[in-house]
Amino acid sequence: MKRFAIFAFYNGKGLINDYVVTYLKYLKEVSDSIIFVADNEPNVKELSKIYPLVSHIESYHHGEYDFGSYKIGFRYAKEHYLLDDVDEIILCNDSCFCVDSLKPAFDKMSTKPCDFWSMTASNEYEPHLQSFFLVVKKKVFNSEVFSNYLDNVKHLDSFLEIVNTYEIPLKKTFEKEGFKSASYIKAPKKNNPTFFPIKCIKVKMPLIKRKIFTESYACKESLLEVILYLKIKHNAKYKDILNYFNVNSLVPTWFKFFKPKFFAFLFRIEVSSKGLVKIRILNIPVIIFKRKNNNQ
Repeated sequence: MKRFAIFAFYNGKGLINDYVVTYLKYLKEVSDSIIFVADNEPNVKELSKIYPLVSHIESYHHGEYDFGSYKIGFRYAKEHYLLDDVDEIILCNDSCFCVDSLKPAFDKMSTKPCDFWSMTASNEYEPHLQSFFLVVKKKVFNSEVFSNYLDNVKHLDSFLEIVNTYEIPLKKTFEKEGFKSASYIKAPKKNNPTFFPIKCIKVKMPLIKRKIFTESYACKESLLEVILYLKIKHNAKYKDILNYFNVNSLVPTWFKFFKPKFFAFLFRIEVSSKGLVKIRILNIPVIIFKRKNNNQ
């Protein structure tokens, strides 16, 4: 089985954080080559972090979000005849922290009778496959419908427009052509599985969304419990998260003496997109501080 990965990246400051390097290392375990497509221009020092992990880098501002990067990577691969002996293409982006190996997902999905699959399916808005990690087999990526789908990607003004225009219709568009879809993590009823990171990790979902730490709607579990779980079970990846947010700790020292489930009832951490951190006890904000500058 030969796999080719296209990794979509964006950082407003042109920084390639440790978690991206970690993700690429895990991605390299399941793919034979990786094209890194940046929707900006990281400097040479930053790019040097990933030279040993990727086979090619495209870096310029295109403004078409992740689907635009997928389009650019796919075009490059086709134009340079890199897909002739490839069995599967992985389309993934930097919106997640990778906390564990991707191999179990590929081992499980290799037994599924499908032509394309995603790491997670979602029932948010309507049933669809989430596009932060997609795998398409040769039957699909050699088809006209797949090429046309990516060729038609253009600049849109907002993330929500991207989701409604490209992510949500993808499953139905390909299924209409007779292709079979599947997902590694099934969609919970009327919800998005990425909103439940601990539940996902416990069933060997290796990716957790970055936005669970910055957007209150994006995590339906106690964020403090999530943080403690990562600190205990995936300490090295927890440090990647600390480095990304440029802080020394997401958990006060004295919290470690209590069991995580105890905090789900008593404590909750909220982190705003502006970097304001609130720790609530019995829903009363008792500790409020400003974290250091975010890298993105």
